[in-house]
Amino acid sequence: MPIQNYGVIRGQVVRYTPGSTQSPHFIIILADNSNQEYQVDVNVLSRDGSEVLYYANENFQNDMTQNLLSLTPGFTPLESNANSDALDYLRESLFDISAMKPLPMDGPSQNDLDAFIGTVASSAQTDNASVFAFGQYFNDNSRSDAQDRRENLPAQGIHDIHMNQGNGSPYERDNGTYQDGGLLVYFPKDQRWVATFLAFQTQAFQTDDQGNPTGPSWADQHGGETME
Repeated sequence: MPIQNYGVIRGQVVRYTPGSTQSPHFIIILADNSNQEYQVDVNVLSRDGSEVLYYANENFQNDMTQNLLSLTPGFTPLESNANSDALDYLRESLFDISAMKPLPMDGPSQNDLDAFIGTVASSAQTDNASVFAFGQYFNDNSRSDAQDRRENLPAQGIHDIHMNQGNGSPYERDNGTYQDGGLLVYFPKDQRWVATFLAFQTQAFQTDDQGNPTGPSWADQHGGETME
């Protein structure tokens, strides 16, 4: 069963909190034009403790970005098909999926995912950039990752900001096509896009029309280069 309430939140950064081993999400708080706030949960560590796969492009160019600039700030639901602005890592020419690599949540010399997401969030806040967070919308406190929530956070927001297909057990229920997550930031000063795409080592990069894996996981393909 695909994820529910797929879409994108557009907003501007008002504050953010790095992740930790106790709470493996980098939390970004966005606000729309009416100062309504949204929580954006970006995975910087998988639940099994393995490093998250990432691909980042600090000068992202793709035709779909023009449509994003016309979106009203706040949450926009998206149909999970090729005719909407939905993301699909495996079926769209967004980036070279083979270029994804594991990055630790925290590592030496700021070579870590927490620091990278923090730099993007800080720059977006300073430059008044527009942030577009793709994933599963929520509007309550009953999510499965509710234990990761912290004080003074808005009840609504978006999570699953990563590839949402190619999952094995027990997450195969989330599989689907044209419902992948991602974080895109538009810097109006130099008209530049920064894009970040995330996946897990346990996911397969070959899927069928329902998003179910038809090949080995990334970890199995790469000789078990995982902390699992």
